Amino acid sequence: MPSRKRPASSARLDRYRDKRRASSTAEPFGSATSIESNAGGLFVVQQHRARHLHFDFRLEMDGALRSWAVPKGPSADPADKRFAALVEDHPMEYADFEGAIAPGNYGAGYVIVWDRGTWTPLNDIAEGWRKGKLLFDLHGHKLHGRWTLIRMKKDTEWLLIKERDDLARGADYRFPEDSVLSGLSLADMPDPASAAKQLAKSIKRYAPPKLKENRETPTPMLASSSANPGEAFDRKGWIFEFKYDGYRLFAEKSAVFTLF
Repeated sequence: MPSRKRPASSARLDRYRDKRRASSTAEPFGSATSIESNAGGLFVVQQHRARHLHFDFRLEMDGALRSWAVPKGPSADPADKRFAALVEDHPMEYADFEGAIAPGNYGAGYVIVWDRGTWTPLNDIAEGWRKGKLLFDLHGHKLHGRWTLIRMKKDTEWLLIKERDDLARGADYRFPEDSVLSGLSLADMPDPASAAKQLAKSIKRYAPPKLKENRETPTPMLASSSANPGEAFDRKGWIFEFKYDGYRLFAEKSAVFTLF
């Protein structure tokens, strides 16, 4: 009986899984399925504080996330060429991963989803990979417009560059540091509730008004008979409608603030 080969995209995750222990890390181990190589798809950038702070730039390719470690993170300045080290492919489920990688595990530290969206290739991906140049558009919360990945002499050494377009910025531009999923920063990760506590303190400083509970029971207006039915149609400033049988409902809308 002939052996069944795993999809190439699944086999690509072997290196990722070999570096991790499913029993001691919250990271997903995932599965992968083959897709069209020129489809583009999801991109995600994760900010990762391990031994050193860096950004992980990931593009969906063939059912997995092709990944680069970018020490200084993406730059919106076209003159700023950011070094990007090609690392192992990650499972698609990793695009949702945010939290702590426990001590003793590979990459131990904190991770946030710094940006996420879709990417559109502008050249043939397979050919661009062979030649060492990928040109693409990003449609994220923070990263937009045209970008390029250029391979240098070593296969694992690349440059991530913002192309000159209307969305390029100067050298002094800084992206927001918070997660696009939770709104937390890496500084918040050891105590995720700290952000909510800080928000509660800010609300208290503005002394929001306390809402009074309305304990009055409203009385519905009911249809009634009249000795002179024509009177209702002749009164100035009034309109009339037919009486429909059914239920009358009351709804009340109020804002509730919960302070920690």
